[in-house]
Amino acid sequence: TTTTTTTTTTTTTTTTTTRTTLPEEISCIAYGDPHVITFDQARKIRELGMLTHEEMWRQAYTNLDAYITTFMDSGDYWLLKSPQISVQARYEGLGGVCEVAVGGPFLQGHVFRVSHQASIHITWDGEPVLPSYPGPEFSDEQGLIRASFIDVSYGDEFWDGVGARSPALELTLPFDVRMTIVMPRACRMSPFLTMRKQEGGQDGQCGKAEGDDKVNMSHWRVDPPDSLLSPKMLPLEAQRAVAAHDFHTTHASSRRMADGGSATEGIDVDLCIEGAQEEFAELCERVLNQ
Repeated sequence: TTTTTTTTTTTTTTTTTTRTTLPEEISCIAYGDPHVITFDQARKIRELGMLTHEEMWRQAYTNLDAYITTFMDSGDYWLLKSPQISVQARYEGLGGVCEVAVGGPFLQGHVFRVSHQASIHITWDGEPVLPSYPGPEFSDEQGLIRASFIDVSYGDEFWDGVGARSPALELTLPFDVRMTIVMPRACRMSPFLTMRKQEGGQDGQCGKAEGDDKVNMSHWRVDPPDSLLSPKMLPLEAQRAVAAHDFHTTHASSRRMADGGSATEGIDVDLCIEGAQEEFAELCERVLNQ
């Protein structure tokens, strides 16, 4: 007699699912001359379900006093400063946004710069891109940035009325950063920024996104060594200002230059950027090239 024994082995497989929670998405808006809706102020709008830049603007526009911080000064300021991402704005006159520059390690040292003064001028590392509006999309060889013109009816209705169409630039950047830069007219740009909260934190005129609505706007002037909007690039703009503009600060800045003593002592670089009487244009250019 032969006996056969059969052994059955059961294997149990356990599957573990790990969910990754993305950092909070935050937004910031600057518009006008300028007014800033900080990350913390914009959070109140996002909590109402307004998530696109146009939706946020429409909600803010219904009750701007509830959301905005007003800042009126000229010069270069940090809108956003973080270990990876840098966004700077140049304010002129009483504070209108004339230029915006984006850079930092997340762009691997590259700089994307948008200017709307006498005309719209856009550069990537100083080289002109998107030469005309409307125009073809721009993307760099490394795939870091995608930029294209769009047409919008929001951003600064104070100037052209509700429903007026304005050119805008839509940017898609690394780290889930999105920007819309609305350009209704010269030196009245409105940058809209949406991104994830950064691991190393964020600061600047857009704030910390840590629940504090109060931001010291004047504190965030850009030191020259950190500038993405280098004064060395401005002589042409200074000459253009002399020829085309008659700012109410022109005569005051010219008097200061005349009373300054030496060729450059006492000259206010920001007021040089705004414009000066023609006889002082050479002094302005010398300062801006230092």
